[in-house]
Amino acid sequence: MHERIVKRGLGDSVFLGNLLIKLYGKCGAVEDARQIFFQMPCRDVVSWTGMIALHSNEGCFKESLDLYKGMLCDGMKPVRIGFITALDACIHLKSLAEGRALHSHIVESGLESHWKVKNSLLCMYGFCGSCFDKMMVSSKDGLGVLPWSAIVAAYASNGHSCEALRLFRTMQLDGTAPNAESFRALVFGCCREGKLDDAREQLLIMVESYGITPDYASVMDLLARSGFVDGSGNFQLIATMPFIHDEVVLGMLLVACKVHKDMSHVAWIAWDVVAVDLEDCSSYVLLGNTLGIAVEEIHLKVVS
Repeated sequence: MHERIVKRGLGDSVFLGNLLIKLYGKCGAVEDARQIFFQMPCRDVVSWTGMIALHSNEGCFKESLDLYKGMLCDGMKPVRIGFITALDACIHLKSLAEGRALHSHIVESGLESHWKVKNSLLCMYGFCGSCFDKMMVSSKDGLGVLPWSAIVAAYASNGHSCEALRLFRTMQLDGTAPNAESFRALVFGCCREGKLDDAREQLLIMVESYGITPDYASVMDLLARSGFVDGSGNFQLIATMPFIHDEVVLGMLLVACKVHKDMSHVAWIAWDVVAVDLEDCSSYVLLGNTLGIAVEEIHLKVVS
């Protein structure tokens, strides 16, 4: 098709050039699309927006932002989809500075109030770890679960679990049903700050009220790494989680017991190691090392 267009002398057509960029983009042929784009004698906003989206879809986020800047230098005014795609690139690059610059351009364009743009802005601020910049977005009306999750995650991951919980409850009152990602961010944030009761409460709500199955292995790993294995109630929570105790899970528990010198639950894990009949000997080696530490601890107590 491309050859036919050139042979008929239509290679300078902006309309056909844009179609070719779209065609090559759908085929994942980034270099061919770039060749068409840079050979075009003139380009319109569709040309620029198509190239920005193409590079973002292919994971070339830096190039996507560079093209956005090139569009501005070319005197083009970005459209809604261009802003949204550029914000998505900022999320992947975790570039808060670029996101803030984009926000100012959006305000100038008068598109800040559009719900899709607003959601993208909130996602960008959330994923870039800016808890307070999201306040620049004037209203929360009409937000979907993704931007709400981004806001909750931003507060939870930056040591503001109380504010994350408040926003989480506001999201529910707003009529937005939380998803697994919302709960995951909140539970992890609470665990990271030692608020295990809040984490347990959210896990129960997640399962009983919304029927969402949590990523138990990840939750267990976080609890173990955070030093919460040594409490009997906390260990019981881990032990009753309905996932298969394979070598990875048992290894996590053994490492946690070893690091935090919690030898009271090693026997439980030992029985599990034997019951699962692991082919990988690494868990047995780790179990032996952990038991060795337990014996050494007992010896030191006796000597002292």
